[in-house]
Amino acid sequence: MDTALQSMQFLPKQIQHALADVKTIEFPQAYKSVQNIVIAGMGGSLFPYYVITSLFPEKLLIPILACNDYTLPSYVNESTLFLASSYSGTTEETLHTANLAHEKGAHISGLTTGGKLADFFSSKNLPFYHITPTYNPSGQPRIAVGYMIFGIVAMLQRLGLLNVFLEEIEQSVNELTKGDSEIVKRAEAFEKDTNNAMYIYVAAEHLSGAAHTMRNQTNETAKTFAEYNLVPELNHHFMEGLAFPKDKNVEFIFLDSLLYSPRVQKRMMLTKQVIEKQGIKVNNISLPAPTKLNEFLHFLQFGSYFTYARAQTNGVDASKVPWVDYFKKELDK
Repeated sequence: MDTALQSMQFLPKQIQHALADVKTIEFPQAYKSVQNIVIAGMGGSLFPYYVITSLFPEKLLIPILACNDYTLPSYVNESTLFLASSYSGTTEETLHTANLAHEKGAHISGLTTGGKLADFFSSKNLPFYHITPTYNPSGQPRIAVGYMIFGIVAMLQRLGLLNVFLEEIEQSVNELTKGDSEIVKRAEAFEKDTNNAMYIYVAAEHLSGAAHTMRNQTNETAKTFAEYNLVPELNHHFMEGLAFPKDKNVEFIFLDSLLYSPRVQKRMMLTKQVIEKQGIKVNNISLPAPTKLNEFLHFLQFGSYFTYARAQTNGVDASKVPWVDYFKKELDK
C-alpha cells in the first residue's frame, strides 16, 4: 500500500500516540505562568495554530500568534511561551526564530522528529515532544496531522493554557475510527463529482482550520491549485472579484455544517447563491457530527482522502513534493 494512504489511515493512531507521549513530558512550573504564546512553523507544521484558534477559540486562556517568517514580535520576552514546530527539524525559518526567542528569554518548547531543532532543544535542556513517527510512514508533515496538531494541543492542555478535556478528544478519535470506511467512500465519490479545476474552499468557525489543511494538502498531495476563504470575511470583498477573467476554470467547495452559528449558516447559503449567479460551479461537503470536534476530525480525514483520490486521478505521486524539494536544494546553494 502507498505510504501516503497508510499515513492517512493512521490519523486516529497518530492522535492517540501524540496524546500519550506528551503526558510524559516534564515542563518547568514557569511555563504555566506565561502571558502569551507564539507558535513558529511552516506549511504542515503550522497546522496547529490554524486549528486551535478556530476550533477552540473560547478555550484559549491567553493570546496566541503564528510566526511563519524570520522575525518575531518585539513583545516576545520571558513571559512568552515559544513553540517551535518543525516535523523534519530542519526548517530554517523556525530554527532562526527559535534562536531569537532564546535570546529574548522566552520559555521554549515544541515538537519535531529530529534534525537541528531536536539538537537545539537538547543542547539547551528544553522540554519538547520528540515525535517517534510510527504512524506516518510517508514522512510528510502534511499527512502527520495527528502528531502535529494534537501534539501541540496536548502540550497546551498540560500547561493549563488550553481548557480542553483529553477524554473528549479520545472519544472523538474512537468515533473517527468507526466511521473511517464511510469517510473513504464519501471522499472518493466526491472526487468523482469535482471538475479538474482550481479549487477554492469556503468554511467558517470551527472548520476554518480544516479548510486551511485541505488547501495545503490539495497543493502538495494532488499537485493542484487551491486556496481557501472564510465566511464572513469573504462577504466583504471576495465576491466582487469573480467577474474577471471571464474564462476561468474554478470550482468552489463549501465545507457545510449545521453547527455553524445561525448567522454564518445564512451567510454560507447566500454566498453560494452569489457565486452560482456568476456561472461558477459550487460543490458542497457535509459530514454531520454531534460535536464541533467530531465534525472537524471527520473533515480532516475527508480532506486527506479526497486529495489522495485527486492525486490518483492526476496520475501523480501523493507523497513526493518535487518542486518544494528543488526549491530547498537551490536555496541551500
